Amino acid sequence: MRCVADTRLSVAASRPQRRHARSTTCRAKAVVWNLHTRSVVQRAHAVPRPGLFYWAAALLVMNLLDGLFTLTAVDAGAAAEANPLMQLPLHWGAVWFIAAKTGLVSAGVLLLWRARERVLAHAGLIALTLVYTAVVAYHLSALGMWSDRLVL
Repeated sequence: MRCVADTRLSVAASRPQRRHARSTTCRAKAVVWNLHTRSVVQRAHAVPRPGLFYWAAALLVMNLLDGLFTLTAVDAGAAAEANPLMQLPLHWGAVWFIAAKTGLVSAGVLLLWRARERVLAHAGLIALTLVYTAVVAYHLSALGMWSDRLVL
């Protein structure tokens, strides 16, 4: 498939045209019509963030582990839910608690994923993953204190 670029709007229009055919990859920069200034501007290319998907997936897994560890600790009587937003779903039952917890965090991850071109969203996703990793590590360290209360 050939790339067809509108040379009237590109920066390369001032240069003389080559006589041979272009390669199959398009090297022309994307241009857009700016409605505010009524001029043609080049679209900025997004900064590639290849590892962000894995950070988002790790955040969702850590959130699920946090929910399961919290349910286990609350059922054993060793802990109480500290988040007032999650106390009501916890009172309704385990399924509602996990559904509310994963739903709220998934919505937050989706918002950060949609803004993934911004550095602040990228840093926020990484920071939240590290926070949830610390919370899961805390759950694992406290597991020895209340594991005798578990009914298997």
